[in-house]
Amino acid sequence: MIGAVIIAGGDPGARDVLLDYTGVPKKAMIPIAGKAMVHHVVEALAGCSLIQRIVVVGLEPTEEMRFAVPVDYVADQGQMLENALTGMEHLITVEPQVEQIVFSAADIPLITAEIVGWFVETCLGMEADVFYSIVERS
Repeated sequence: MIGAVIIAGGDPGARDVLLDYTGVPKKAMIPIAGKAMVHHVVEALAGCSLIQRIVVVGLEPTEEMRFAVPVDYVADQGQMLENALTGMEHLITVEPQVEQIVFSAADIPLITAEIVGWFVETCLGMEADVFYSIVERS
């Protein structure tokens, strides 16, 4: 089984021009094309038939953070590494049969189900338990 952990938390003390401009409390909630960035990420992960469970770390299950697919919510731990570990621990606890975990940032609204599928299929050919993609900034 493959699960996904979306890191949507953030440093509450950090200033961000985009947060100031949009008036949302977290970067994952910045609207792009009519919906929060994290919605695009959840839709892409959910659209990949290989991923069976999605955990969102750092957001509360408020009305604007409801998704069309079931997700588990895990509280923000304050730092990226702690958020990743807590999300992974939650996923393993609720789905003990999980064999691989895909990590994703919440602020990549251009991600698609097709690229997620390609990434997961590529990773399945490798020997590792946790996968995290990094895209070069250009």
